[in-house]
Amino acid sequence: MIDFKTSITVPKIDWAPHLAALSAAQMNGWTTIQPPDPRLEDYAAQIKKNAEVLVVIGIGGSFLGAKALLDAIPRASKTEVIFAGTSLSPLEMSQKLAELGDRDFCINVISKSGGTLETNLAFDVFYQKLHQKYGTDASQRVYATTGRSGALFQLASDNHWSWLEIPDNVGGRYSVLTSVGLLPLAVGGVNITELLNGAKNYAADISKALDYAAFRIHLHSQGYLAEALATFEPELHFLAEWWKQLFGESEGKNHLGLLPTSLTYSTDLHSLGQFIQEGNPKAFETFLEIAPTASNIKIQGVKGLEGKDLATVNAAALRATVAAHATVRPIAEIQLPSRTAADFGAFLYFCFIAASMSAFALGLNPFNQPGVEVYKSNLQKLLGLA
Repeated sequence: MIDFKTSITVPKIDWAPHLAALSAAQMNGWTTIQPPDPRLEDYAAQIKKNAEVLVVIGIGGSFLGAKALLDAIPRASKTEVIFAGTSLSPLEMSQKLAELGDRDFCINVISKSGGTLETNLAFDVFYQKLHQKYGTDASQRVYATTGRSGALFQLASDNHWSWLEIPDNVGGRYSVLTSVGLLPLAVGGVNITELLNGAKNYAADISKALDYAAFRIHLHSQGYLAEALATFEPELHFLAEWWKQLFGESEGKNHLGLLPTSLTYSTDLHSLGQFIQEGNPKAFETFLEIAPTASNIKIQGVKGLEGKDLATVNAAALRATVAAHATVRPIAEIQLPSRTAADFGAFLYFCFIAASMSAFALGLNPFNQPGVEVYKSNLQKLLGLA
């Protein structure tokens, strides 16, 4: 079970009205964990049989959750999952094409509306490659994850692509436990049943997530400007990126909200550690921790540490850092008992609750992102598309 604790005393919040607002919200479909689409496991099996690589094309919530969990959860799969369409950089696109090479592949294109420019451009590039390689059989290698209306749904229908539905009542940053995340995860070797069960079990007792939200809201009210999610595990980098989108888009409105940022220790102790220890105090730290397990990497030639497991040293560095930083700024700790799919499923739901409650407590709608549309409108004009 997910644990949460803080270095400060946090005033109690009456969450009843905010939980009622969540129950009444139009975009609350994620609150009830649904079983996967019956077609999903068949699609995953087809992809693993026919492809060495699954190219997942999407941006933001259409890729961050799956990428985060594929990095974080120990797994095994003969089919590699790579992600494209995550920027407009031609260099990155060239690198992704080179990474794919001439290997057999399928495409999973993900977009609720089909109108996302980064997704459409990347799909255009990779579909050209798919059609050149497989000719008229290319359509059998495309899996679209989309809504029941819009441009991508129409393309899938017209071209007889396999498709999975994105529920209308689930927004992108809350969608990793739907077909958006589940198909890439299943192909990549993650046990999605265990993942969903972990989230479902956590939903039965959300008290720790509410404590986390109260901690954040209290510090926001005290004038804190930013929250840094810190971890001593580099493989959690994209989990922090997912967290940043979830909290940034959910509460960054009306000149309110905390700037979400992230730190990977011990690497960043040698670059930003000075700032955290003695810099601007208006940022606080939340440590994401996983109970250490033996690595079987034994130290031999470092005096005083002979015979120690490297995991023991990493855990000691975490405790030393928490103790040091707690003397100068508020600290919270989110603790996972292990690296199982179930524990990460619980963590996802923990964050969903904390992000939505934080936004509701600030009088905000957690499920829209009107500010994102500003750059999109400007880009459409610059490209002559509007």
